[in-house]
Amino acid sequence: MTNLGIVMGSMDLDELLSKCDETNARLLAIVDEATTPWGIKVMRIETSDIGPPWEPVAATVRQTKAERQADNLSAKAAIATACRHKPRTIPSQITHYRERD
Repeated sequence: MTNLGIVMGSMDLDELLSKCDETNARLLAIVDEATTPWGIKVMRIETSDIGPPWEPVAATVRQTKAERQADNLSAKAAIATACRHKPRTIPSQITHYRERD
């Protein structure tokens, strides 16, 4: 795993977005330490366009879609069941109703 992945993977997305300066400082320290033996001094690191990896997002979208389809099927089944048990004649309570003269 890369240093960027290690630092960002240890934080949740809200934390990454709200603590950009802290994230940049942690990355700067790691990269500067790694490049010092080569005689390179890293002065600044800036992160941008931080977002979750595509695979978990796609999996969440697929799961949400499947749950919606299951809910739709359940609702359709409930409606179909209700229609099958729908009274086809006028209930007896209504036949006792009298019109006023």
